Amino acid sequence: MQSRKLVYYLAITKIRNLEVIMSFQNIKAEMVREGVTYGDAAKLLGMSQNNFGLKVNERIAMTVDEVKKIQSAFFPTASLDYLCQSDGDKPSETERDLAGVSRFEESMKELGLFDGRAEAMAVAVRAKLGATQPDAQV
Repeated sequence: MQSRKLVYYLAITKIRNLEVIMSFQNIKAEMVREGVTYGDAAKLLGMSQNNFGLKVNERIAMTVDEVKKIQSAFFPTASLDYLCQSDGDKPSETERDLAGVSRFEESMKELGLFDGRAEAMAVAVRAKLGATQPDAQV
């Protein structure tokens, strides 16, 4: 039983330690160009600087209204499309996390440890990430 717990721990740790994908690159670039700090944006949005950092790095969701406030206050000539442009063909952090869940399932199956508990963990993680079906590998 201890080895099974260790495998679960290692698999979940692997999912959590995925490479951080930079997000909202254009917002960040414009902030640097215009001298806007995370603190400035956070104050505008009524949140902590740390919380804004989590949002601009796609750790937690940024709302359309928040992006519109940032645009209006700091970058009125920039389009929303430009400010929210993705990083090209790089998967989002959520897509990478979902791929990590799929790798977890595959690893557990290869080890013969994919049981009801492992399946329930994978389903719960997918639900927390907002997906219900297994995702394609990224």
